[in-house]
Amino acid sequence: MKRLIFFFSLFFSLTAFSSELVIQTKEKTYVYQTDIADTPYKQQLGLMFQRELPDNYGMTFLFDRPLVLKMWMKNTYLSLDMIFFDENGVITHIHKNAEPFSEKLISSQGPAKGVIEVIAGTADEKNIQIGDKIKVIP
Repeated sequence: MKRLIFFFSLFFSLTAFSSELVIQTKEKTYVYQTDIADTPYKQQLGLMFQRELPDNYGMTFLFDRPLVLKMWMKNTYLSLDMIFFDENGVITHIHKNAEPFSEKLISSQGPAKGVIEVIAGTADEKNIQIGDKIKVIP
């Protein structure tokens, strides 16, 4: 099992596209390093099997067009905050403290162009709110 997890972690780290993501709140600007999940395979794998996540790091899921997104925490060891945003980069919904290993669907609660997953507690700690802006920098 450890070999399988290592293989998935290695494969994912080699195939993910890394970029910067900026979150602009009313009070401050935060910069994150993110891996971009921009293919169906990367989107399905997400942060599964990851056992730790550094501060200021996340995974960004980008889609071709706005959709009602449905996420889950299957095989995900970490509790996460999911920050959904529209085609203009405006945060439209925040799901805090997603439960590890849960297969319960987490909805964007409306059309979203993408979502960033960060370690649980980030949205509260940084006072990230609906209406704040996100910009992905390739």
